[in-house]
Amino acid sequence: MSEYSVFCLINRLVPLLTKEAKLLGGIHGEVADIKDELESIQSFLRDADARATAEEDMSEGVKTWVKHVREVAFHIDVAIDQYLLHVAVHDPHRRGLNGFLQKTTHFLKSLKVRHKIASEDSLYLEDTDVVGIESSRNELIGRLVEGQPHRIVISVVGMGGLGKTTLAKKIYDHQMVRGHFECYAWISVSKSYNIQDLLRSIIKQFHEARMELPMPEIDTMDEQSVVSKLRDYLWLKTHVVIFDDVWKIDFWEGIKHALPDDNNKGGRIMITTRNREVASFCKKSSHVDVFELQPLTPDEAWELFCKRAFQFEFGGHCPPILEKFMSQDIVEKCKGLPLAIVAIGGLLSAKDKTVFEWKNLHDSVGFELGRNPYLTGVDKILSLSHEDLPCHLKSCLLYLDALLDCIPEDVGSLFHLRYLSLRNTKVKILPKSIGKLQNLETLDLKQSLVSDIPIEINNLRKLRYFVAFNLDFEKETSLTLGKGVKIQKGVGCLKNLQKLYYVELNHGGVDLTKELGKLRQLRKLGVKNLSKETMTALCASIENMNHLQSLDVTLISKDEIVDLKFISSPPQFLQNLHIKGRLEKLPEWISELQHLVKLKILWSRLNDDPLKVLQNLQNLRELMISRQAYNGEHLHFKPEGFPKLKWLWIRHLNALHTLLIDEGTLPVLEFFSIGYCPELKEVPSGIQHLKNLKELGFWGMPKEFEESLDPEQGLHYWIVEHVPVIFLFRKLRTRYYGHDKHNLRSKHFARSRGQRQIFNQNEFRC
Repeated sequence: MSEYSVFCLINRLVPLLTKEAKLLGGIHGEVADIKDELESIQSFLRDADARATAEEDMSEGVKTWVKHVREVAFHIDVAIDQYLLHVAVHDPHRRGLNGFLQKTTHFLKSLKVRHKIASEDSLYLEDTDVVGIESSRNELIGRLVEGQPHRIVISVVGMGGLGKTTLAKKIYDHQMVRGHFECYAWISVSKSYNIQDLLRSIIKQFHEARMELPMPEIDTMDEQSVVSKLRDYLWLKTHVVIFDDVWKIDFWEGIKHALPDDNNKGGRIMITTRNREVASFCKKSSHVDVFELQPLTPDEAWELFCKRAFQFEFGGHCPPILEKFMSQDIVEKCKGLPLAIVAIGGLLSAKDKTVFEWKNLHDSVGFELGRNPYLTGVDKILSLSHEDLPCHLKSCLLYLDALLDCIPEDVGSLFHLRYLSLRNTKVKILPKSIGKLQNLETLDLKQSLVSDIPIEINNLRKLRYFVAFNLDFEKETSLTLGKGVKIQKGVGCLKNLQKLYYVELNHGGVDLTKELGKLRQLRKLGVKNLSKETMTALCASIENMNHLQSLDVTLISKDEIVDLKFISSPPQFLQNLHIKGRLEKLPEWISELQHLVKLKILWSRLNDDPLKVLQNLQNLRELMISRQAYNGEHLHFKPEGFPKLKWLWIRHLNALHTLLIDEGTLPVLEFFSIGYCPELKEVPSGIQHLKNLKELGFWGMPKEFEESLDPEQGLHYWIVEHVPVIFLFRKLRTRYYGHDKHNLRSKHFARSRGQRQIFNQNEFRC
């Protein structure tokens, strides 16, 4: 994402400077220089970002330089804000512009030395990542080693990401090239370069290639002396020099005299560039061959994608279900650019080969490409997680201190603000001016005291993540423990929202609940205080949310009974489902959720064994049945059920008398928590069949139950003796963390309050 930080800076800085230049005049040259420097940095970072995402090694020099770029981009962005504020308040005549220009130029100059070091570590693809390059490589090698004995310049032209550097490096390293020329050198140019340094590097590489002693005086010579020394050295020698990543049109003017054209040895120069005018300029003094590199064909792009994404699985081929639904579309979005295909393929190679996982990435690719007007910015697909808050947002974040109890009314003046966090503050009211934050993408109100959201929030058309709730962990768990926020009608216009939780549905009623159906991009939705009146409207809205992955529904009271059966077509890719409240019966559509990974059912008072509906969910990994979710006396895990379940909680079921676990069920279960089931007097027979169980926890169980587990005298210890870790928890006080913890194989109890064990990291107070 470092490259994107510079991309955003260019889009913000250059228009500003251009506008100011029109007002003042005389600074157009400085503006052009700053723009050139930024584009040069952006070019290098594009490769560095892609390489990092593809998990390829980068030198420490590159990592340090990239880090410094982030800091410089941040400082320049801050300088822009300071300048605009200064102009608006104190300096309408722009007398401070020169100072701003000097500050910006200083920041950029500080990067030049680091850029020179880092550019030597540019992106190179392995042979396994190269497709469709053979014919181009062979053709260009032919042009190098054949032809007339005069100097020939070959210019490889193509847009960023096409693989110009990769192609040139394969040519440079080829044995036919190395065997044909006596001297050879590879020079990384980019935009920030010094002609003398380039010429010195050529001489040094020539000496290394011929295993000759270095020329100690070369570093102290002036430019004319270096040119003369180089011409003399090459007078009777064949040579090839590759200049990689040339940007400036007049680059050749400073090089042409150093490389002789009249020694009849057939000197060859290769230049890689994005700018066709660079090749045209060389024609003034040399014969030039222009080779325009094209994007990969659809077949070549598909071959490269499969080699990268499935290099260790499926024999290097895409599974039919992924090819049909997602893969072809992802490859098409990469527009034949090898850099993008390698990066995205490398990212996918580390993900589960499921439709759900790939749909997540497919949707993110579409969003990034859809909002970026430049095809060369296809590497934005590498930034797929907003939760990581990439550095291009660094200057657009606002975190407020936890002691803050109000937010200033003028927050709306922060026009470029994209991320606003009031998490863990004492803020109770959002000012109406928040509606002026037209670029805001994330509003985080977790554990703040805000309960009412002003209607002006509906003006934030770019808002993607809106999270608001407050939980009091000092209180005993109850259905109404957590609080959401009250939002106003009109929320349906926030078309870009992807996360929205928690919304109080009893404020706004049916009309507000229907509006939620307009939020078709939602990935996560959490609602509280669902009632019979709003139930049907919510079901209808959910059916419109085709991208929904997480749904959290809490009823208005423990006695309110609803029926969620009205969802006739549930979201296909739903992954997480939490239902808290009384149900007539478990909805049958849950059994259709074949991508469901996590399911929690609480306070539901079901009369039928829920395992009958749930046992065939092929991808379910976490299951919690708790807080009187089931009123029956028996739970039965039958053979071949729950094939991927790893976490299981059976808690607070007052009527549960027997828990049966057949051999062949729960084959990969690793963590099992049983607690607060007063009628469950014996250790469940069948735990001995759970061969992969790593940790077992018993919470608040009857005395006779605990005694039966005694390692020395307990009648049922044999059932659990194969489990590596077994804990007993005893409740001391009403608050959630008020437990004593006892390792079954230890003689002493240990106070667990404040300690975060594996179980209660995932229990969410249940």
